[in-house]
Amino acid sequence: MKPGSKPTFSQGILTARVTIIDSTIIKSTHAALISSWVDNKDHYNCRKIPYDFYLLLRASRDGFDSSTFHSRCDYRIGTVVLIKLKGSQEILGGFNPCTWQRSYLDDPWTHRSLSDYQTTSSSFIFSFNMKGGLSDYKLSKVQFPSNAIYCSTSNGPCFGNGDLWMTGNFGSSKRTTYKEVITESFNFFADDYEVFQLVKK
Repeated sequence: MKPGSKPTFSQGILTARVTIIDSTIIKSTHAALISSWVDNKDHYNCRKIPYDFYLLLRASRDGFDSSTFHSRCDYRIGTVVLIKLKGSQEILGGFNPCTWQRSYLDDPWTHRSLSDYQTTSSSFIFSFNMKGGLSDYKLSKVQFPSNAIYCSTSNGPCFGNGDLWMTGNFGSSKRTTYKEVITESFNFFADDYEVFQLVKK
């Protein structure tokens, strides 16, 4: 696939009736595409993706409180966040290969050099327009890895220095740490959001 080009999806993949994710926000075909981004591969067939998606949090079921997010997700490595915007067909999300708790860069016993950020070059954020087809998406990879993931007990899932932040059911998005703008919605409210852990099969 040429750099910058988007994959084309065969009719067989698009119509595959395979449930690989227990989501009320996206379909299994979207989950397969996200899995391919995680592995830097061409689009996976739904029947052959190498991950199981384990639901950790559904805000409409578990609540939007930041404390709920951290109690369910902090020590989970490799998570996908999905956000359904209120009054819109737009879905925002991101992949965090790290954990969601703050890092102790020096001595964990004396709590020196406490950092609010997790460093990684493998995270990304994205958006889907559910009015369009599967190829109607925006994908943005991290540009400044030292600020890739923001961890604060006062917030829900946060990517970058404001690139995609959630606090309760309120969110915001502005490009600072990731390469591309994923939405024109600078501020938004969420109808729902979900967090899944990706586990290798």
